[in-house]
Amino acid sequence: MRPHCISEYHCVLSAQEAILSEIAISGSISFARFMAIALYEPGVGYYATANIGKNGDFYTSVAVGSIFARVLYGQFEEVWAALGRPRHFPFVEFGAHSGLFASDILRHASETAAPFSAALDYHIVENQPNLRQTQADTLSGWPHQIHSHWEELPAFEGLVFANELLDAFPFHLVEWTGSRWAECRVQEYEGSFQFTLAEIADPCLLSAIHSIPLPLPTGYVTEVCPLRQLWLKKVCHKISRGMVLLIDYGYCRKEYFAPHRRFGTFACYHRHRRTGNPFINVGHQDITSHVEFTSLMGTAQECGFSIVGFADQNHFLTAAAEPWLRSITNKPLTDSLKFDLRHLQTLIHPALMGSQFQVLALSRGIPAPVLSGFRYQQPVSA
Repeated sequence: MRPHCISEYHCVLSAQEAILSEIAISGSISFARFMAIALYEPGVGYYATANIGKNGDFYTSVAVGSIFARVLYGQFEEVWAALGRPRHFPFVEFGAHSGLFASDILRHASETAAPFSAALDYHIVENQPNLRQTQADTLSGWPHQIHSHWEELPAFEGLVFANELLDAFPFHLVEWTGSRWAECRVQEYEGSFQFTLAEIADPCLLSAIHSIPLPLPTGYVTEVCPLRQLWLKKVCHKISRGMVLLIDYGYCRKEYFAPHRRFGTFACYHRHRRTGNPFINVGHQDITSHVEFTSLMGTAQECGFSIVGFADQNHFLTAAAEPWLRSITNKPLTDSLKFDLRHLQTLIHPALMGSQFQVLALSRGIPAPVLSGFRYQQPVSA
């Protein structure tokens, strides 16, 4: 059956049909391109209809409860103080999903009669129209601005925040043949897809694979994502003075490319279930990989940024939450307080989110130390 045409020039295709159509022209496509269509293609990509949270396909720190935002609020205030307590503090969030984190932050600011609350100028950058609408609905009544492109913002002094953003960037897959790296590309197979090995032609990919430490076993497959460094470069060039705070699941380079990770870190999630097959539920499941943080540190340093700290979420949030934990020491243990403590435990528990997620802070023009969340960490270098 032919897809329903809404105009003479445009047909509504499924994500799978859109990918097959592109493969029919070129013979094969990179896995990064496969991901870009499956996740982000307007009207058919996963993030055009994604349900995020307890009833969706994945569960974020934001969905745990508002304690995540309230603890981080104190860290954001420390950045504002390090910048000299300006009357205007641009705060830019990428990957805001439903806007729940922004709502939690702005609600907490409204309940806090402090100069930082008055200075906070909240911005969201979101290129998906459906998510922009969802965010606008969530934040109705709160002061904010939503931008479809990063370029809409002028250079500024402030903070960029991204929680669980970089793991969803389209990545390439490469395989070590024993003597060289080959690209795992996607081709058509009986109306679906299969991988095929090919020589690496993409200059960015060729450059990136040189950072993968050898030796590795033959048949070793891993992810390479130049888009993450490119995104960070654009962000760094826009911040004249301030900080970038990134939270995501991932590893440093040595651990990321450990020989025992023979099949990489990527996974697919459909209805809260993890699958290992990106070629099923195309357009209806999330595709993600862990973040290799060492390359991001190097990129930031090339852009003139310093590494403020790098810690797992357990240690960072435990340190960041200390002022709040001290403030409730002698308070009655109400149901609301039990609720917050239980949610904080979920965020920091090593067997849950505490060890899986890493926190990386990068700064320019701010004297160290800055964030109390890193108070127990040793200096980190790329």
